[in-house]
Amino acid sequence: MSWVRGLLFRLRRLVLARQARREREEEIAFHVDMQTRRNVERGMRSAAARTLAEREFAGSPTVAPPGDPGRASPGADLRADLRLALRSLRREPVFAAMAILTLAVGIGAATATFSVVDAVLLEPLPFGAPDRLVALWQVTRASDRAHVSLPNFRDWQAATRSFAAMATLRGGTTTVLGSDEPVLAEYASVSGRFFDVLAVRPALGRTFGTADATPGAAPVAVVSHDFWLRALGGRRDALGRGLTLFGRTFEVVGVMPEGIAFPASAELWVPRELLDTGGEGRDGLNDRVIARLAPGIALAQAAREMSALAARLRAEHPSDNPATDVRVF
Repeated sequence: MSWVRGLLFRLRRLVLARQARREREEEIAFHVDMQTRRNVERGMRSAAARTLAEREFAGSPTVAPPGDPGRASPGADLRADLRLALRSLRREPVFAAMAILTLAVGIGAATATFSVVDAVLLEPLPFGAPDRLVALWQVTRASDRAHVSLPNFRDWQAATRSFAAMATLRGGTTTVLGSDEPVLAEYASVSGRFFDVLAVRPALGRTFGTADATPGAAPVAVVSHDFWLRALGGRRDALGRGLTLFGRTFEVVGVMPEGIAFPASAELWVPRELLDTGGEGRDGLNDRVIARLAPGIALAQAAREMSALAARLRAEHPSDNPATDVRVF
């Protein structure tokens, strides 16, 4: 079948050569027409202007050399090239459509990529000393980035010296009563030192801390700026208002600044200790964990301490603790 491939190759070369020759002839004709018009504008008769233009471009696919009195200005050359490009695109509409589509997809992808990079890497997090914030994940046989069990978190919190504060969070969507009408909202139940980890101050009122996250404490909630506007009318007297979720009423004690939310979709935060039902084992991988590095502690140092702590807890609880290591990011 090699002779078939050879024949196809020669046919392809012939077609391409004819196409290239035709395009070259069209380009020369275009420049001859342009030069003829310029000659006429300088006072020459049409026939003489045409003859002179053809003589200037005879045997050449290019325009007149630099310095020639008849050479068009750079702006005219640019306009001529643009006209030629448009004629070529009209001659090949399928190719033109594919080229435009490819450019559009490429520009869109580049724009989307930059938006993500800008949001994740370039735009600083709106929290205090964001370079000191880290996330902690358990390593199990099934995943090297698993959520954390509550018993393991409590042991971490009690034993580690690498972090100034550590907190858990989990969340979802729930119906909230107590605003002008029932609303669906994204909530996060977080442990008592959550706002210490983020090191962010509310726009109104206060956040909650460990004293609010103990059994028997009055239920309190912090709401996002968007939720404050959407469900509470943006009123300053929203502080002290009761919101009912999960069958309990939580007093609004704070409103976060505009643009502050973690996780990104969260609209209100409540102490998770007030929602605990108890009985969670070390194999219940339900919580995300964030922490703030202690002063003078490097990330690698914290990672080594957490790996050693994970090994110890694995040895102490071999039957129900699936965590083999801890990753610190």
